[in-house]
Amino acid sequence: MRVIKSLARISGLLVLALQVSGCTTTTAIAGRDFDASKIAQIQKGVTKTSEIRRDYGEPYRTEVVSATEVKWQYSWARATAHIPFALFGSRTVDTEGVQKDLWLSIKDGVVVNYTYEEGPIKRHTTSMPDNEVGKLAYE
Repeated sequence: MRVIKSLARISGLLVLALQVSGCTTTTAIAGRDFDASKIAQIQKGVTKTSEIRRDYGEPYRTEVVSATEVKWQYSWARATAHIPFALFGSRTVDTEGVQKDLWLSIKDGVVVNYTYEEGPIKRHTTSMPDNEVGKLAYE
């Protein structure tokens, strides 16, 4: 009888330990990080694309507006998903992160306008069935 009680206690402690400590954290990064401190140096109507390339590298994305106009985007984001261990049922996935985006409007090789946004990615919590959790690591 003592052996059964001991096994039950050990099993209970093991389950408790797994529930407390067993979780998965996955981090994803999109885009290329860039030095936002140089944005204050951009001057509308003055800064050339060669200066932007020197300071930020190649844009993450480009869009042709016309024969003389283009839009460049420099973008970076990091998101982390926390998935706690659960023996049965669904798991709660909590995702949070940071992002920054610099959009430049360029005409004839000169920056005519730009916008910059930086901040947290809106925190998102969702429930997920056990059979879907494994797919997060591969998507």
